[in-house]
Amino acid sequence: MWEISISCNSKFKSHLYFISSALDTYKDVKIYKAVSTKNGLTTLSLATKKEDRLLIDFLKDKIADAIIFIEKEEYIKKHSKFKLVSSTCKSAFKKALVLFDFEEDKEYTLRKLSLDKNINLHAFFQFRLQQLKKKWAELVLITNQENSLLGGADVLLGFLIESIKPTDRKVFVDTKNKNYVLLNEAGEIIRERYISENISDEVDLVTNLIVLSPLRINILCKNNITSETYNLLNCIFSGRVKP
Repeated sequence: MWEISISCNSKFKSHLYFISSALDTYKDVKIYKAVSTKNGLTTLSLATKKEDRLLIDFLKDKIADAIIFIEKEEYIKKHSKFKLVSSTCKSAFKKALVLFDFEEDKEYTLRKLSLDKNINLHAFFQFRLQQLKKKWAELVLITNQENSLLGGADVLLGFLIESIKPTDRKVFVDTKNKNYVLLNEAGEIIRERYISENISDEVDLVTNLIVLSPLRINILCKNNITSETYNLLNCIFSGRVKP
């Protein structure tokens, strides 16, 4: 029997739900899971009948994803200062900052990460990833300064989007049951990690498109998108948006 316990302060338990949900997609090995909370500590307990190296690598990958997506986003929310921008633009800016250098941040995290019988995620982040926090501090400092100089985030946001390598895909934006959906070229709803299948508002629409970073965005429901959001998409995805 192979076992591991992953824990964190209960106020950061979103890490554990993120990892647990990701493990639901792993079908090669039967995984026994349990979540418990005691004295302000939430623990995700995992067990399999035998050790599986592919599962361990998969788990490490998801732990690294959780740390980058959750900790980096929380850090940016806490320390970023944006002036004279809409809530949609703010959310897009934060998502772009999270994705900026994402693969490099993840590679660094994986180098530091080893799976023992017990691992506390928040402690691991606080004590083993100090260099990562310093890097994020520099990134936030630069963007805060540049944003003040520009008087807004649109131009800088466009620069950040351009730094994220675009995929070679086309994405179609449509509506279904009063929600937005992202479709591939076959007309199928895109089902990938970090992508919402049903997008309830324009903030999520913009941030989901940033995560996908498509080469071409075809808007099939322009009448259902405000001019502010449509203009923002045109600005940050320069030359990639088609009605």
